[in-house]
Amino acid sequence: MVVDVRDGWPNNPPRRLLLRAVRDMRGNYVIIRHADGEYSLLAHLKCGSVRVRAGDAVAESGNPGLSSEPHLHFQVQNSRDSTLA
Repeated sequence: MVVDVRDGWPNNPPRRLLLRAVRDMRGNYVIIRHADGEYSLLAHLKCGSVRVRAGDAVAESGNPGLSSEPHLHFQVQNSRDSTLA
């Protein structure tokens, strides 16, 4: 089950890491709670690309947040809070 989503942060300029105060280094993201109580985090998603339906693509890789170029950050964690994973 999807428990948290952020979409709407713009991408950073290509191949450039902006060293500034970032409110949330994850940028656009989706957090999914699994049946066993673990959580998955999909972060640095392209602005406006998040889609949440069973069987659909979730999002496209982008580079918002603390990211220098488009990539997918996939993290499995045992808490909803990604800083405690």
